[in-house]
Amino acid sequence: MRPCPDIPSLGVRIPAVNRHRAGRRTKAVRKSGGRKPKKSASRSIDKAAERKAALACERKQKRRDLERAREEAARQKERESRQQAVDNAQAALDKAEREHEKRAAAIHAEVEALEKKLQAEDARWHKEKDRLDAAVRRAALVIPSPPDALTAAMPNRNLVSGIFGAACLNRAERIHREFRQ
Repeated sequence: MRPCPDIPSLGVRIPAVNRHRAGRRTKAVRKSGGRKPKKSASRSIDKAAERKAALACERKQKRRDLERAREEAARQKERESRQQAVDNAQAALDKAEREHEKRAAAIHAEVEALEKKLQAEDARWHKEKDRLDAAVRRAALVIPSPPDALTAAMPNRNLVSGIFGAACLNRAERIHREFRQ
């Protein structure tokens, strides 16, 4: 069996055979050429201690492996949780971006519609302005005649007949009065 790296070597002490007589010398010790003590007991104790140490080492190794597996599972769970948070944030960002693009497109469509209205209004205004400028130029070109000439231009009611003629006659009289003033 291989010794466990985490457990220091066990200094197994073999108990003294006659410990209660520790101070006195025993016969076995006195004999010089006597029997040699048996080593089988110490070997069996050493093998038992080695087995015990190996089992303790295996238990520690299993405990470390389980702890490592728990830590790895916790790290994996944390990674998955972080990835889930990133995915949720990315989904929210994508949704907000799509909403922004939708709103921006609607605003751009409104701007284009308003620009078309503006162009139409500008065209209408230029046409109206040209018409009014022409009227101003025509009015400026009319040379007013002396006040005596206005009496000569007084409309003659006897020459006018019908509704349209009366309307024209009324207008002509109104213009005549304006010039007199």
